[in-house]
Amino acid sequence: MESEVVQMSKAPIYLPISLLDVFEMIEDEKTDQLYVEYQNSLSPVKNFDFTLSELNRKNFYIKQEYIPKNDQEKPL
Repeated sequence: MESEVVQMSKAPIYLPISLLDVFEMIEDEKTDQLYVEYQNSLSPVKNFDFTLSELNRKNFYIKQEYIPKNDQEKPL
């Protein structure tokens, strides 16, 4: 019986990010990678307007693509 090799998809991974890092990403114009937790799901930050008082009560995430270990660059 042959074993089947299953390839993991390159689905995105969402990692929590600090508010300071959120501001840095906004400054660097990388808002397309930022997501906010809204109604038990993640939504792109660019779809929302926040007041300053709301910011510290929100959970922010950064979207990263999954890269299999074999495809990652090896350190020199």
